[in-house]
Parts: sequence; C-alpha cells; structure tokens
Amino acid sequence: MSNIKQFVIEDERVAILVPKIAEDRTDAIFDFMIEFLEAQGLDIKKDKQAINEALPSLKGEVEFAITSDLFSTLKKFDVAASQELGKMIDRGINYEQGYDFFAQMLPSWEIELAKALIAFARHKLTPAEFYTWNTFLYRFKFMYYHWMIIPDFMNDLLREQKATVVTVENKDSVEDSLYQQFYQQFYSHYFPTIGSPWAEQFTERDEKGEFPSYQSIFQYFTQWSKTLKTDLVPFLVAFREEYLRKAQEAAAALAQKEKADEERNNLTGRVQRDREKAIYTFSMSTLMTLPFTTHEDKNNQETQQNILQDANTEVIFHLASCPVVSDGGQQAPLLVKSGVPYDEIYQYYEAHLPNFAIEVAEALLAFRAEQQKQALEKKFRTIRRIKQRNYSDEKIATYVEQLHTIFVAFRKDFTGQEQFSLFFDDPEIQANFDELLDKGITAHDIFAAINKWYETGSNLRLSVQYVSPFKELIDRLLG
Repeated sequence: MSNIKQFVIEDERVAILVPKIAEDRTDAIFDFMIEFLEAQGLDIKKDKQAINEALPSLKGEVEFAITSDLFSTLKKFDVAASQELGKMIDRGINYEQGYDFFAQMLPSWEIELAKALIAFARHKLTPAEFYTWNTFLYRFKFMYYHWMIIPDFMNDLLREQKATVVTVENKDSVEDSLYQQFYQQFYSHYFPTIGSPWAEQFTERDEKGEFPSYQSIFQYFTQWSKTLKTDLVPFLVAFREEYLRKAQEAAAALAQKEKADEERNNLTGRVQRDREKAIYTFSMSTLMTLPFTTHEDKNNQETQQNILQDANTEVIFHLASCPVVSDGGQQAPLLVKSGVPYDEIYQYYEAHLPNFAIEVAEALLAFRAEQQKQALEKKFRTIRRIKQRNYSDEKIATYVEQLHTIFVAFRKDFTGQEQFSLFFDDPEIQANFDELLDKGITAHDIFAAINKWYETGSNLRLSVQYVSPFKELIDRLLG
C-alpha cells in the first residue's frame, strides 16, 4: 500500500450539534433523545408507544446530566455567576430557565451543551450503541456518512487509553501507530467486500497515489463495500476492545518493569549498607511470598534456615561466575569449593568484583524467581488434566514461565496472593488450564474477571450457587 498521510483527528459531533442547538435547543435535545433511543434498538416507526413511555424518564436524566455539566463549566468560567445560579436553583427555577441563564453567562454555551450531550451518550450507551448513535448524527449531512464516525472513534479511543502513558513527546507516535493498526485491520476486513471492478479500481488508484489520506480511503470503502454500512459498528467495537486490552497489558508490563527496576535499585542500596541483613531480610520475604506455602511452613525455623542457606549458595555461585579484576581472581572457584565461611567469600568478592552490590541484588532476584517457579511447577504438576496429558518437561517449563508472569503481577500484597489462588484453584480454570495458557491468558484478563465478579456480588453467593469468576473469560478465549 502507498504511504498515506495522517489526517487531523477532530470531533465533528460537536460541529454538527452546535448549529442545531443554536437554532432551537429544545428541538435539538428532543432529537438527541430520539436518536439515543434508536441507538438502543427502538424503531421510531414501529415502537412509538415504547418511545413515548421511555421519553419522560430519559428527559429527566438528560436534563439533570447536562445541567450538572454546564454548572461545572460555569463554575470554572465565572464563580460569581455559578453562585448566583445556585441561589436561583434553591428558589426553584426550572430547566428552561437554567438554560437561559447558561446561554447568557457562557459565551460558548452551545459548544458546552453539545459536549454534555455527547458525554451523556458515551456514559449511558454501550460502545456498540454509542457508535450507532454516532452514525445517526451524520446520516442527514453526508451521502456516504459511515466513514465520518471513524475520526471520532479514534479520538475517543485515544482518550480512553488511560492505562497507557501518553505524553506530549509520544502523542504523535501513539496516534500514528493507532491509525496504522486500524487501517491494516480495516483494509484486510473490507477489501474483499468491495467487489470487482471497484477492488481493481481501488488498487490502481492507490498505486497512483490518488488517496492522499485515510479519510479518502474510508470514504471510498463506505461507498462501495457491500457490508460496511451494516457491520462497521461491530467492527469498531471489536477493534476497540482488542486495542484497549493490548494497551492495558503493555502499560501493565511497563509499570511492572519500572517497579522491578525500582526494587533492584533499592535492594542494591540495602546490600551496600548491610549485606548480611539485606540477604537475610530478602530470603525471609521470599519465603513469605512463595505461592501455595502454608503458614506453618513460613514460620518453621528449619524452613527459614534452609531458604537462607539456599539464597547464600545461589548468590555465591553467581559471584563465582563473574569476572574479577585482580590476579587473585583465579582463587574464586576454589573459595566456593573449599568450605570457606560465607562471610570470607563475600569479603573476597567485595574487594575484587566491580559492582559487587549490583551482582548480589541480581542473584537474589533470580533466586526468588526460581523459588517461585519451583513452587508453581510443583502445584501445577498435581492438576489432574496436566498429569493426564503427560507433557514434556520443556512444555511444563513453558507453562510455568507463563504462570510466573501472571503470579508476579499479583504479588503486590496478600490480597493479590489470595486472588492468584482464586484463579489457580478454580475448577473451571484447572479443567482448561493448558489450553488457556496456550491461548495466552494474561494477568489483565484475570484481574478484569475477578473485579467483575466482585462488582456483580457473585462472590457473596452460597457455595452451592457458586459461579466461577472466569466463566465468561474461558468462553471468550476458548470459544
């Protein structure tokens, strides 16, 4: 494909609503409510009774929402005017009088009202309903109007991408990346639907560079695609869901990396200040955070001594693999094998090894990860489905790596460890564990499922009515 120029993302919805509001705000709000109900699936011709029954309640919701938004805007623009309006509200003015006041005191009041209406629709409608409503805004203004919702969709998606850090420096690259991803999927999905001879014509014109922007391509596909008018909204909703999921996962991975870097730096500092105390404290915290380890084991003195010894051994063998900077470096392997006390070995490496504290910290972090993986593998191998399938050690190791990535995302506190156990021990998860891992189940997927489970109150049901938090997730991943 040719190198297509990015076109400016603008919110045309406001530009469409503002003239209607300026001409007659009452009609504009009424039309908005009718289109809102149509977006929810009501037919203005077939469902007149249902629409008439729904309008009074919807009118109250709309008036309250937009008045609240306008009042907040007025408060930022003119505090004295907002206080005056507050007194008027206390005296019992109606919404129409309030609108008159906003129109008098807010120079851009039509724009603010348009924004308030759009915000109400975004908040109250599902994504599919919201973008269906978007198409209604354009249907009387453009012959091939469906493509017009795409810039709005992109703008909304960038605003919605809260989990990703978007700065002034990377904003353009984020937008470019989004448009490239969207265009590639849009082209793959809709090119087969435009049919001959329009497909050949499109290819020929594209090779000549006659499509200077995404805008012109979207318009062409809207004109000639056999399915775009009926399935664009589902396509947008599916793209949005997948894009946001990947963005959130990327943001979570970045945050996790930053957290790991911070932990490594803190641990290095602790080793520099008091190496013995740092290793002991880290060993005990490793024991406390091992998955599926009982409270009794964590507080068992022998277990504590064993993990401290294992940690020291791991650190020393790591140090033995590092190049030292003096002629005495040839003695390093002999020190490890000769039964020299740990403290003397540490003193040797501290004197001869550059970045000693950093290497100790790295070794401790690797030790903790290995201990966690061993605990995960031990429990994972006991699952009936895994035992029955007799996987190779290499395949088990791959699964354990995936589980460890998930576990680390949960390992922020005790609640996180409980949530990980809720996931790992769930019967429906265990019945499909290998396939879910093969499908790439992520910590973000699991967090979302658990949060939804709590929000719906499913966790409060009796055990005989237990519904897995992960049923919808399993259905989505495994189809």
